[in-house]
Amino acid sequence: MRSFPPLPTSLLLAGLLLNTAAHAEHWVEVTSSQDGAVKQFVDMDSIERYPGLVTLSRLFSFDASRHPAVNGKHPASQRVNTEIECVARAIRDVEASAYSEPMGQGDKLHEIPLPSDWAIDPQDEFVRPLWQIACGQ
Repeated sequence: MRSFPPLPTSLLLAGLLLNTAAHAEHWVEVTSSQDGAVKQFVDMDSIERYPGLVTLSRLFSFDASRHPAVNGKHPASQRVNTEIECVARAIRDVEASAYSEPMGQGDKLHEIPLPSDWAIDPQDEFVRPLWQIACGQ
């Protein structure tokens, strides 16, 4: 069996980084408030289906001037990881962060303590499209 000289650590790390599957975001606008001040996007590439559960990433982009300042800055967007139980028609947020710029960009202003309680069959304008995307309902 032929032996090879050891690879330099930096080359080995570079190879590992290149082989790591990066998550490419594919944000699609799914709804907006009637006045257009809040838009909700879903990262279609983030959707994962498990028995009885669907997870996905959402992003809200909004008029920063309408929200109170956090750490001296007005948040312009919020990224949220959400779980959906299709059979129970239940939804909860498991992770959320507010950002200073639209589309989850800029400074992370704060993280919101989660997970939230399960909401059973909410029918607001921002949840209705999630049932269709996650559950086909």
